[in-house]
Amino acid sequence: MNWINILNDVINYIESNLNSEISHEEISKISCCSYYHFQKVFSYITGLSLGEYIRNRKMTLAAFDIQKDEGRIIDIAYKYGYASPNSFNKAFKSVHGIPPIKAKNNKAILNIFPKLSLSLEISGTEDVKYSIVEKESFKIIGNRISLSENMNENFKIVPNFWKKMINNDFINKLKELNNNYPKGILGVNYFKNSRYIYYYISVSSNKKAPKNMYEINIPKSTWIIFKSEGDFEKSVQKIYTKFFKEWLPFSNYEYGKLPDIEVYPFDKNKNFEVWISIKNK
Repeated sequence: MNWINILNDVINYIESNLNSEISHEEISKISCCSYYHFQKVFSYITGLSLGEYIRNRKMTLAAFDIQKDEGRIIDIAYKYGYASPNSFNKAFKSVHGIPPIKAKNNKAILNIFPKLSLSLEISGTEDVKYSIVEKESFKIIGNRISLSENMNENFKIVPNFWKKMINNDFINKLKELNNNYPKGILGVNYFKNSRYIYYYISVSSNKKAPKNMYEINIPKSTWIIFKSEGDFEKSVQKIYTKFFKEWLPFSNYEYGKLPDIEVYPFDKNKNFEVWISIKNK
């Protein structure tokens, strides 16, 4: 089953449970992968985090209930899983721009976020260069930061981690350690289980990790390597989106679910690579 079908199945599950518990375990079961991996794929394909999508759908239905006078606002908050009026008010205002009480006014302007429905997409408007390579296991060495299963939090954690690492002598130390392929600074998203999720800023090396650095082994795999240049942040997102929406559904491969690796240059060269593990269907 391709990722578009999987996402539609999960969206249908979410839609049926907007006013009850949305189980991370059930989403993992439907998607046949960890909840963490599913969130990543969801954000790459839709441009929204899973948490944002669920919140937007809940607040759309909550606004309908308020305008139809379906009960007290506190009861509507509980209906959609919000334990306190403050948390519900904050979520509602983030979506509609006004507090729930003002939504009772028939002249109130509210936002509607419809249920997503995804389809396969073929787009030939922009070329993306890629190659497929087999690579034996290799070791990475670097610094790391703990992530959570909440992708919204991670979207803040990772950029701040890069800023912290770039603003000291750490990059020069990495350059000295980089004696293996791929060459460059590696951004590695490593998921082992829900309690062991890290983001590494690292290099490929067969040297011994210095004190205060960490090392992990990346397993042997087949990799699709996308090459790009320009604005790193925007281009990386575009590559992942193209991979899941345009390349993977029409290939004879599946997502390998190993750490995704971004390879950045040490110098001011704007060329970079994205490595994504794949395996035969």
